[in-house]
Amino acid sequence: MMIHAYLFIAALGLVVWCGAQQCEYNYGSTTDSTKQVEVFWINMDRSVDRRKAMDAHLNQLGILHRRVRGISLDDIYFPEDILSTWNTYEAQIQTKEAIPTSYVHKETNKTIQFTHVMNGLVGRVKGNRLKEIGCTSSHLEAMRQAIFFNRTASPYALITEDDIFIPFNIDFQGLVASAPKDFSILQLFNSNEGSMVNYWKAYTRRGELWTENLQRKASAFWSTCAYLINREALRPIIQKIAYVKNDKVHLTIVAGMVAIICFYHIYCSCHSNITLTCI
Repeated sequence: MMIHAYLFIAALGLVVWCGAQQCEYNYGSTTDSTKQVEVFWINMDRSVDRRKAMDAHLNQLGILHRRVRGISLDDIYFPEDILSTWNTYEAQIQTKEAIPTSYVHKETNKTIQFTHVMNGLVGRVKGNRLKEIGCTSSHLEAMRQAIFFNRTASPYALITEDDIFIPFNIDFQGLVASAPKDFSILQLFNSNEGSMVNYWKAYTRRGELWTENLQRKASAFWSTCAYLINREALRPIIQKIAYVKNDKVHLTIVAGMVAIICFYHIYCSCHSNITLTCI
């Protein structure tokens, strides 16, 4: 299975950047929630003001939405055999250690009741930092909830962070209709000024609404601010890399950009020559 990710060129202002968990439901004033694209927005517990702002904003728009609790490093248990590969060129795709129900924090000496387990780390890019795993894990958790716990009949879901503003009503059905039919992810925000200029020129000259984000080369499309997912296209992948076992969500993070690999079928039950870039 190949993941087809596309960047929306013509409406870079679709959203504006403002600067096993409990699911929290907010319904808003929708007239037909069964056909809506549900919004899953990631928010850390400490970001109370952002939470209030997002909740009020999406309710005002009548958008069906759900807060996804952001994951910190303390929420994740790292088996030693997995963590030991972080600063090496090695990759561990399956921990061999028994998973406890809690762990003692090395710095605070407090007992942590973690919610997630890092079951595997593959292909770290040299510039990645360990703390970025919390962000990556939060997005995997958001996609997991969007795929398995959505409340609408829509085959799509919108994943966002908590510092966005939607300046106008978005016709999601029209957006999907304009996109390539084989898409898995539609990226709706980009913070790379250079690529924005280049692809805007492509749109004005040739009318190209979308450009494919190929992972065989370094991506020019930055930001996880907002993206639309095809729930069924991503379901078999998320089932393999973000699944519940013994009341904990087990994660496998596939990172980096590699030209040709041979392990991708482990996660997708198929063979491909690209990786899913998570960080």
